[in-house]
Amino acid sequence: MKQTSDKRLYERHLAVRLRLEGHAFDETGGLLSRARQTISIYWQTYQTHGLLGMNMDHSPGQPAKLTEEQRSQLATMLEQQQPVTWVLKLGTPGHSRWWRSGSSRGLALP
Repeated sequence: MKQTSDKRLYERHLAVRLRLEGHAFDETGGLLSRARQTISIYWQTYQTHGLLGMNMDHSPGQPAKLTEEQRSQLATMLEQQQPVTWVLKLGTPGHSRWWRSGSSRGLALP
């Protein structure tokens, strides 16, 4: 535990240590502010693969919704096209005008 600077790995090791000291899953989860199921997963991983098996090389967050090709197309589009921003210019009461950035034209709104 003293050899890692990775907070997530340290937390996993601490969860295993607490379990080895006899703390229950619920108690360990409460101490670490994690769900009992998460502590159970850490414990099962430790029992199956040991401490080295607890290393994670990626964040287990939600899977990407875009494919690699779609990401590439989006990156190309963003690099080649000027992003559009809308600015509200206040006019007389009851009348305002929207300007599209990079354009002198405005869209009148009643």
